[in-house]
Amino acid sequence: MKKISMRQPALILLCLLLLESFCLGDTLRVHFIDVGFGDAILVELPGDKAVMVDAGERFYGKKLKEYLQKHEIQEIDKAILTHPHKNHFGGFLEILKSCPVKNFYYNGDERAVDEGYDELLEQIDKKVEGAPRLLQRGDVIWQDENLTWEVLSPEDFVGSTNDNSLVSVLNYGQTSIAFTADVEPVRFNSLMKEYPQIQRADILQIPHHGLDIARIDHQFLRNKIWIVSVKENDVSRPALQYLSGLDLNKIITAREGDIVLESDGKNFRVVEK
Repeated sequence: MKKISMRQPALILLCLLLLESFCLGDTLRVHFIDVGFGDAILVELPGDKAVMVDAGERFYGKKLKEYLQKHEIQEIDKAILTHPHKNHFGGFLEILKSCPVKNFYYNGDERAVDEGYDELLEQIDKKVEGAPRLLQRGDVIWQDENLTWEVLSPEDFVGSTNDNSLVSVLNYGQTSIAFTADVEPVRFNSLMKEYPQIQRADILQIPHHGLDIARIDHQFLRNKIWIVSVKENDVSRPALQYLSGLDLNKIITAREGDIVLESDGKNFRVVEK
């Protein structure tokens, strides 16, 4: 009988550990952080790169800093502001104080900005290596061998500040997720028809915190996971009641808290807390 070397189990264990480490490195993680009536999305890309899309109100800055520390995010490679409303940019004012940000991107719509926006630009000038960079339709936020993150809108500034929010789709392997910020129903329905990428997305952020959900075309939205970032209050309660009546796979930060999704390039899954 052939002897089994005592080294073999150790070698097998080492190989398994290396395989696990390799697989974890190839995982895409998307965190929809609960910041009340706002958006704050942390995207951990394969290869230990971090992108922050919006950052809620300034009030949530402390939570965001602690959240980044908890998940061992020591540097943000790209910070993206979808539009100049304080429930999307306020937290960046606090993040910039403690976490290095290499690049800052925005949509460039400065026709009607919220209070604090000029302070944010001043902080970016002091804390970020380069000047803020403009993103618009056709730009690529990130591209690797199995990952493409493309901006679909806006092309130019027409309509409201919300309608000019940055809309993008991140494709990783066979999976994809659509980020829609605060675009309003008419614009969203138009984008859905224009871009099959949104229709095909496995994960869809419902725009504008779900407030206008009753006016969104639902025909393309089944067989997806819906994410709604919202705080339950008098303003949002009717929309939340409407959502509760829909037979759809939905996850709402007001009820679930922070939401973490993972993709291995084949399937998305919701990470259990």
